[in-house]
Amino acid sequence: MHATPVRILLADDHPIVLAGMKGLLAAEADMEVVAEATNGLDALTMIADKKPDIAVLDMSMPILGGMGVARRLQESGPPCKIIALTVHEEAAYLHQVQALGMVGYVLKRSATDDLVRAIRIVRAGGVYFDRSIRSQFVDAAGETNRTAPAAPAVALTRDEMEVLKMVALGYSNRAISDKLMLDLTMVDAGKSHAMDKLHLRSRIDIVRYATDNGWLKPNSSE
Repeated sequence: MHATPVRILLADDHPIVLAGMKGLLAAEADMEVVAEATNGLDALTMIADKKPDIAVLDMSMPILGGMGVARRLQESGPPCKIIALTVHEEAAYLHQVQALGMVGYVLKRSATDDLVRAIRIVRAGGVYFDRSIRSQFVDAAGETNRTAPAAPAVALTRDEMEVLKMVALGYSNRAISDKLMLDLTMVDAGKSHAMDKLHLRSRIDIVRYATDNGWLKPNSSE
């Protein structure tokens, strides 16, 4: 008797990538692609409609990225397991996907080799994180445990804190402007002032700071 194929939703805004993943999984007898989406809002609708076992979500889709989809799903309890598909190889992003309950992290550059294996591991109840990201994460965690000082006692304004938090969560300046109802120049100024106060030099520094301060825990921000 053959096992029931795992039901998969694929979401990516690049048609070639989407077609490539679908073709890759079509060759596997134990996998079935039940839905495809090119943006996060469509992915949410299809997850509710098709009820896949696993959703493979591009982290950088328009309208709503994969992390935004995961945050929405957290509100009522994830109806399926989520694998992040991304070009980002910085270890700091792993904190984000773990905080959102995702159980897989596959780099686009290695998806041809790793996606099928990741899906099988996740289906069996395990977790799969790309080896290069995992090694960075472990090294960074060890270094943090040894040398990281306590978060600086710096007074951020409410707007500065909210802007910085949304930057860490992956929102664009335009999306932050719309959500917080702030002028774009105020968003940019708030981000710049907060980074200066905290001595942060890059977006990765922002993500690390946000992680250390619990900003990226589930439901910490919409």
